[in-house]
Amino acid sequence: RVLAAFCLAAAAAACQSPASGPAPADAPAAAPGPAAGKEADVLRIADGDTLAVSLDGAERTVRLIGVNAPEAGECLAGRARERLAELAAGRRVRLETDQELYDRRGRLLAYLWADGALVNEALAAEGLALARAYPPNTARQAALRTAEEAARRARLGLWAPGACGAPAPDGLRLEISEIRWNPPGPDEENLNGEYLVIVNLADRPARLGGFTLRDESSSNRYRFPPGWILPAGGRATVHSGSGQDRPGRLYWGSSRPIWNNSGDRAFLLDPSGGIAAEYSYRG
Repeated sequence: RVLAAFCLAAAAAACQSPASGPAPADAPAAAPGPAAGKEADVLRIADGDTLAVSLDGAERTVRLIGVNAPEAGECLAGRARERLAELAAGRRVRLETDQELYDRRGRLLAYLWADGALVNEALAAEGLALARAYPPNTARQAALRTAEEAARRARLGLWAPGACGAPAPDGLRLEISEIRWNPPGPDEENLNGEYLVIVNLADRPARLGGFTLRDESSSNRYRFPPGWILPAGGRATVHSGSGQDRPGRLYWGSSRPIWNNSGDRAFLLDPSGGIAAEYSYRG
């Protein structure tokens, strides 16, 4: 429940699920994180979804729940950081927690409120962060997804044509039509049974050299070979494992599965980082 009270000392262990990371060494034993409405002062903005705050006299790194802003060097990363600074830098804010208090890196997980507005939602609504669920911390995920959909319809931020540089060529019509995320047998032993399919819906070839595939977390990326062309009406299957590339069939070369069985999103990015196609599923 998102409006959680402080953990009692006797129940502190129950307030951190096994999936979450360790609390910082100097975190209070009886209350390893803030309850709903706990106030903090913003000290620094690290990037579009991470900041440092002063909480009860100690500095804490906060990771915003339910959104994923571009990483440094990616399209609109600088603007996302600037917008978070505009909304929160130097302010007294309110932190609201969900089921887990810390991630695996020891960062405090929170919904951030500034001047009565939910900052996580504002970033998604302006197209400066993707709505991404981090189960079990999903109390506000429906609102965050709705905000992202509004940004997509309005073609804001990451969803705007040419947001990341030169827009894709006129007439480019690419679609991620399928992801097979759970092949037969153990996923780790059948990497090439896991794959994604891209279709060229246009009546002319699509030059995909320099295009990139990525998952929702941004931790997995595949760049199409230079000069690679998908014929008009053609299909390209990108397998997660290794193999010899040939027309219509490519290999990511990963040593582990790419697509989460519980649900994920695939993005096809043009050479400037703009979103050319997107596919979502829930396992």
